[in-house]
Amino acid sequence: MKRKKVAFICVHNSCRSQLAEALGKYYASDVFDSYSAGTQIKDKINEDAVRILKELSGIDMISNGHYSKLLSAIPSPDIAISMGCNVECPFVGRSFDDNWRLDDPTGKDDEVFINTIAIIKDKILKLRQELLKEQYDLKRFLLAQEADYGRALSEIRNGHKMSHWMWYIFPQIRNLLTIADG
Repeated sequence: MKRKKVAFICVHNSCRSQLAEALGKYYASDVFDSYSAGTQIKDKINEDAVRILKELSGIDMISNGHYSKLLSAIPSPDIAISMGCNVECPFVGRSFDDNWRLDDPTGKDDEVFINTIAIIKDKILKLRQELLKEQYDLKRFLLAQEADYGRALSEIRNGHKMSHWMWYIFPQIRNLLTIADG
């Protein structure tokens, strides 16, 4: 099953969205691909965010290639998350799937950054669990449908006419497999 693309969006793409991208890559890269972007860019990522994330978790955003990016620099996301804009949120070409409503810690003390990082990490882990559950539920459903499909094929091979449920199940399985393959 194809991993979803998750975009973390804020205006400048220099602090919160960068933290979310880094934490998403670190804690959830097995489930989704993380991206961050904004409608404006800064010359560099917030130095306090870089320093504190590295101190807390060993994640080095600079050596991992993080830089401030515009929306046009990332692929079209399956899930778009606003970091929370105390001003007008940037338009990403579609509605946001979630708004994390995080205050920008820029210019504040280290404790505010530490708290923001902890909140983002928690939200990343919850998103990972939700997407894992979706994948599990879809696989479980497909397995149940596969059993019906096998029974239908067996009846057809044995010369039975297709009953109403068989006519229903064949297009459903075809559609589900198309969705699952993404």
